[in-house]
Amino acid sequence: MLEQKFFDAEVLENTKELSDGLDRFHFLMNGGQLDEAKKELEKILPICNQAFVWKNLYWLEVKRNSEEGQVYSARKLVEVEDSVSHQFLLAKSYLKCGCDQEALRICHSIIDNTTDFDGILFLVFKMMGSLYLRANDYEAAEEYYNRAFAINPYDLDIQISTGYLFLQSQCLDKARDKFASILMSHGNLVEVRIGLALVHSFLGEFEMACGNLADVLDRNPSHQLALSLYSRWSSNCKEGAYPLTYLEAHLKENPSDDSALTLMLNWLVQNQRFGKAKELVPMLKKNYKGNPKHLAEVEKCLRQII
Repeated sequence: MLEQKFFDAEVLENTKELSDGLDRFHFLMNGGQLDEAKKELEKILPICNQAFVWKNLYWLEVKRNSEEGQVYSARKLVEVEDSVSHQFLLAKSYLKCGCDQEALRICHSIIDNTTDFDGILFLVFKMMGSLYLRANDYEAAEEYYNRAFAINPYDLDIQISTGYLFLQSQCLDKARDKFASILMSHGNLVEVRIGLALVHSFLGEFEMACGNLADVLDRNPSHQLALSLYSRWSSNCKEGAYPLTYLEAHLKENPSDDSALTLMLNWLVQNQRFGKAKELVPMLKKNYKGNPKHLAEVEKCLRQII
């Protein structure tokens, strides 16, 4: 009887320690003190090696952007409680850290052992499409995107990913049709406009490519990729593409943006506007001190001016 009372007291003490520790963990995590929150969970683990603790640690590592931490906590989660959803989290962790073969191995295992859990299968097929696309296995990528699409034909990510699959595999007509179809039903999405611009650039249709990029820049003058591509392709346009307006608008809000300053200098030199280019050089050299890459670009442009 005495032993039983002692055991009950110990259990109660452990339960209180666990409860208090979880409260402190959530308080710290919600307050953005992520390293301190992790320490609280590490105190709990010796007394509670259960799935819900490892799952908390996993999501903490997601917030901390720790790829290694996500893999470790997801592996422990699977060890403690092996389930399809936990396996998927582990595959997702491997994907993030670039361990594509491990991610694929787990995805195939999930498919082999799951028959009716469409929610997970949709996510698995979607992930496998991305993995095979990254490996340039276009046939496999299209197969798994199609399998995901069959489960949920309304998922926008699948439609956009399929468009980029066609683009990457140089099926340009299919890519153009896919992106155009998405725009008709979902409005002006940046990823789709960029994709359509890339299609037109491969086809040598630079006016249309820059038109799509201008649509992005009219909404977001600071979109780095659109700004870079527009500046680069505008010299191939017969008329109507004038990146200086967008560059000036962006630099007004971001005067120390090295990349945008370099884009402006290159554009001015390419278009033989040497007077304005020369005016930029002293400021650029001062701005780029300690940035060898951009300073090299300035020197290259300066040689063309001279």
